[in-house]
Amino acid sequence: MLEKLKIRNFKAFGEKGFEFRLAPLTILVGPNASGKSAVLEAVGLMSQTAARSSGTQSGFDWGGRWIDFGSNGEAALHSGNLNAEIELGLTASLDLFNLKQDDVSQEHVNLCRPVSYIVDHVPKTRSWKHVVKLSSNAEAMSTYRPGPNSVNTLEFRNAGIHGLFGPVSGGEAVFNAQLFVIGSQIDKAGTPFPEAQQKTTMFYHAMRYLREWMTTGIYLVGPNRLPEEQKYTKHDYAVGRWGEDTLNLLSYLFASPKYRDITVKINEWAKVFGLESLTAGWARQKELQGGFSDPNTGTPLGLQFSGYGSQQILPVIAQIFAAPKGSSILIEEPEISLHPAAHIDLIRLFGDGVRFGQQILLTTHSSTVPLALSEAAEFGLTPGDVAIYHLQRELDDVLVQELEVDSNWSEDGFPVFRQLKESCSRNGWRKRIWIVPTNLEVRAVVDSQIMVPAIAGKEPQHGFYMLAIQRCWKFVFSELIVEEYQRVIQEYGFRGDVVIHELNKLHAMNKYRTSRADHHVVGEELAPRKDKHIVAACQDVANVLVSSDRGVLARKDVIERRLLVQVMSFEAACSHLNTMPNCH
Repeated sequence: MLEKLKIRNFKAFGEKGFEFRLAPLTILVGPNASGKSAVLEAVGLMSQTAARSSGTQSGFDWGGRWIDFGSNGEAALHSGNLNAEIELGLTASLDLFNLKQDDVSQEHVNLCRPVSYIVDHVPKTRSWKHVVKLSSNAEAMSTYRPGPNSVNTLEFRNAGIHGLFGPVSGGEAVFNAQLFVIGSQIDKAGTPFPEAQQKTTMFYHAMRYLREWMTTGIYLVGPNRLPEEQKYTKHDYAVGRWGEDTLNLLSYLFASPKYRDITVKINEWAKVFGLESLTAGWARQKELQGGFSDPNTGTPLGLQFSGYGSQQILPVIAQIFAAPKGSSILIEEPEISLHPAAHIDLIRLFGDGVRFGQQILLTTHSSTVPLALSEAAEFGLTPGDVAIYHLQRELDDVLVQELEVDSNWSEDGFPVFRQLKESCSRNGWRKRIWIVPTNLEVRAVVDSQIMVPAIAGKEPQHGFYMLAIQRCWKFVFSELIVEEYQRVIQEYGFRGDVVIHELNKLHAMNKYRTSRADHHVVGEELAPRKDKHIVAACQDVANVLVSSDRGVLARKDVIERRLLVQVMSFEAACSHLNTMPNCH
């Protein structure tokens, strides 16, 4: 796995840079545009550069399978500065028995646990410096500077090789093992050429192994990932950065009994996120399609009819368990379109992924994910298996702070996390986590027994409605909720379009939020049949549910525990609003 990652003068990271200590599970948190994605992209750039067919091409591969920085890579330069020296370095502890080399010896295994490789490059001058360091502390440095007084040298430390040499390959070829093989002797007073060349084989093999692992052991899954129906076949173990090859990969795995342990895991976690009895394969031999069964009714459906959050998380699940064991899986914002309750299951998924043999490095904007870390203990993880970093922009660089995870799985050093922990009860944080930040946007779904009289101007419901608007509440609607409001308001002698008129007013005031959650997945334990569409909105958008229905209120504890929302009666909601300040 990756043990360290060093970044300097790359995207948001400036001259100061930072070296990350990476754990089996590493989490990056922080505001937008703080540099979190740059960390994953640095690894992706190194991986796609290593993956080039011959390894002898010049420079970085700026436009490969994971990242596209343009033809000249200017998008990756810090502040577009061509004179700044980009530095990317990594340390990896390699499992050589997963590699396809035919000359692996125990000596090589020992040398490559771990191996470090650092690349320094100045685009303006086209100069390069490559350093490889082995576990024995032996080090080789290849330096290349073009021009009238060009330099192309190779020197060593702690390797029993003395003097200055010329490498076999030029210094532009990133990840080329021959950068560290002696081709000529510059300093005649140094170690004799044949002896020195013999000793460089350890660096050569280390770079070969590192390059192969970086090619086959790195997988990047970006945001806005959706499985796509396809008309071609592609057999590798990647879902693609945007999830575009998920169905292709799943159909390949499901078709062979030898992948049964993988497909069992994928189906197990797909079910947790609403996709039961997952299938993938060719439809009429023309295109790849996916399907699942509705977890409540058992109805077989096409994958395109599943919830958006389920579709977003499926590529993540597939990539974690389909990649070769010992891989590093890089994931951007895995929580996209998932309800906060499901964020807890994310930590459980990652814990199981680490137990399965993978390393997971992710970025997140979820407050729940770091707080739910103790859930990973079920899968054998300890606080020492986790690293959390908070990133934020500071002047022309990124300020990185490692957050300590103590033996009780709490994070110290970041005020927001401390406030979250202090706000949660020790015996029921799952139930209470929704109330944590005092500036949390209240997104309320209100049942028709309250909202329809409020729209019709009836008291006391209308007073509640106006007070909620003054207190900055947002209101959550779905198509079914709007249809019910339109039907019920006619019982008050109003036309149905009065509801639409009121919703347009909420839109104009930025008080309107839309839920697209599937009410069919709401079981009887969460809501009576007639109220499933109201409770469903708590799966993806709403964090407060206001209801006068006895059936809903009787399920208050279950709803709060499972969906991490606050359930209020009409009277409780009115009392709560009276304690809140008006909008600024």
